[in-house]
Amino acid sequence: MTKVVPTQITSLIDRFYPTAKISPGMTVSSADSAVLGAIIDLADDLPVELLTISGDDYADYVFGLESMQAAIDRWNYRGGDDPPRTYDGKSPVYMVREALSKCQDQNPSPQTTALAFISDRQWQRAFVWT
Repeated sequence: MTKVVPTQITSLIDRFYPTAKISPGMTVSSADSAVLGAIIDLADDLPVELLTISGDDYADYVFGLESMQAAIDRWNYRGGDDPPRTYDGKSPVYMVREALSKCQDQNPSPQTTALAFISDRQWQRAFVWT
């Protein structure tokens, strides 16, 4: 199985919705159900350790995915072209893209030089010869 990374999902969003990065109120319709489904499927395969967001960012990410899924379900079962639920004028696609743009493709990032869970003092004590 191919490893999914956040930039893979944001790249997919950018290919199909070039304005998603700058247009929070972008709209999608039932014709977009395959793209929305692909975003959801990729997000489901995203390793949890790469989802390094929390708080409102994580809530927005989950809301965006659920809003897309609810719209797809509605389109499949009821028909019509009602857009997915938005929040604060933001499209769920925009919300998911925005959240994932804050995540790295590997964890810890290549720029990490220290182990955050070990303090300098603990490190020094571990290697002091008595």
